[in-house]
Amino acid sequence: MNYKRLFEAAPAPLLVVDRELIIVTANDAYLEATMTTEEEIVGRHIFDVFPDNPDSPMATGVRNLRRSLESVLQQEATDAMAIQRYDIRRPDGSFEERHWSPKNAPVFDNEGNLTHIVHRVEDVTEFVKLQRRGEDKDIHIAQMEGELFERSREIQEKNKRLEAALGEVEEIAALLREESENKDRFLAMLGHELRNPLAAISSAVNLQQILLSDNDIGERGLRESMEIIERQLLHLTRLVDDLLDLARVTSGRIELERVPVDLQAVIHNAVEMTRHYIAAGEHELDISLPEQSVMVRGDQNRLVQVVANLLDNAAKYTPRGGKIEVRVTVGEERATIEVRDNGTGIESELFPHIFDVFRQADQPLARSDGGLGLGLALVRQLVEAHHGAVDAISEGSGTGSRFFVHLPVIEHRLTASETDEEVRDSPHRIILLVDDNEDAVTVLRVLMERDGHTVHVAYDGLSALEAARQVRPELILLDIGLPELDGFQVARRLHGQGLLEHTTLVALTGYGLPEDVARARDHHFDHYLVKPIDLEELRQLLVAGA
Repeated sequence: MNYKRLFEAAPAPLLVVDRELIIVTANDAYLEATMTTEEEIVGRHIFDVFPDNPDSPMATGVRNLRRSLESVLQQEATDAMAIQRYDIRRPDGSFEERHWSPKNAPVFDNEGNLTHIVHRVEDVTEFVKLQRRGEDKDIHIAQMEGELFERSREIQEKNKRLEAALGEVEEIAALLREESENKDRFLAMLGHELRNPLAAISSAVNLQQILLSDNDIGERGLRESMEIIERQLLHLTRLVDDLLDLARVTSGRIELERVPVDLQAVIHNAVEMTRHYIAAGEHELDISLPEQSVMVRGDQNRLVQVVANLLDNAAKYTPRGGKIEVRVTVGEERATIEVRDNGTGIESELFPHIFDVFRQADQPLARSDGGLGLGLALVRQLVEAHHGAVDAISEGSGTGSRFFVHLPVIEHRLTASETDEEVRDSPHRIILLVDDNEDAVTVLRVLMERDGHTVHVAYDGLSALEAARQVRPELILLDIGLPELDGFQVARRLHGQGLLEHTTLVALTGYGLPEDVARARDHHFDHYLVKPIDLEELRQLLVAGA
């Protein structure tokens, strides 16, 4: 229902002011009765717009109306005024005699605070003039009474519609309160999920310190503690990635590749990503794919993420030793990916909300499976961004679940370059690594040197410029957030001094929005890596000659 149109069409003249008596809005009937326009009065003080008639020595309209409005503000109750003479200024500046029957009512917000006053009037000028003249009094009074009765009936009808609208507003308010409660639960869950891996990492570091102090670290102790840190860092990275991805998708700031993608490769990559979680639950995995390639147009990494999220969801809500099935079927215009499990199923009350943000099936306090409940929300957003659709089927608790992803298919014949991956040995390169985080520098330097590269290190912008002049690196990994000279300033100076003619410049940063990437391109960066760096992506960049 369009409440603004309803307000504007109300037959009774209505004006709304705030607590400072500044005019907020007026309906059409009020503007017509007062010979004004919305542009002329909105945002101005009511008595600046409607002053007393200076030619009438008995004018008391401003004083009486002010008293009534102040009474509403103080008493927080409706105040009905006696019939008032309150002349209206014509467009030419002169005043026209008018008599009104006013009523002022308070408006409260959800917390019960008075925020506005509705000023409703009835123009009774003709009625007063007839009384004054006494001409054809009875006839005209009867006509006026008839008109007043008709207006009263219209107002009653409008009131009924307003009451219905208020009912709808209350329902919306209830939904908003529920959404707020869901967000509160989500934030509590987020805190829990972040503390768990941090606690595990802290324990692993403490273990290493104890073993080192006892000179008893041993290969096994080192390996186990490092495995703990690696697993928990991966978990933290996935949590942060889910949060960032959801923010980008819902705000329309995610960029998707639009290239031919083979769904068979998507399924295999997604299974590989989730194999650990499926194996941990001792689940049986059954995969059925068409013999021929099934091609869709889209972003392979994001489609892998869609299927991986569905597999994660199946593994999480299927009891140990369950069965998970993945099927791909093809129709004339679309392909369907089905992920099916024999797990806990979906409760009927949750079913309409399974793809909503901040909604997740109840889990015990232990929350051994973890997660933020964002996986299915991301699935829907990413599939719809690929012009596809997603739906689900479940007969209820304990009956398992079936999720379907529908994507438009395309005709595409793979070329040799798309089917045969070129394998090359990584050449040894001279690299300058610039980052003020010494721990991050140490790890990256060791890894790249193990791959045979020569790595020079700088911890600030000035040192980076000097090192670039001396060693003439083939590739510079440059952190954006440096002290004194930031990465963008360093890049400009490198370019201005001609130090990038035979050098590839790669940005290292924690910011990954499209506008951040565009800014880096404008500052002469060739590539853009988001922290924490994907080491395989870095290796591929070095293999490709950057």
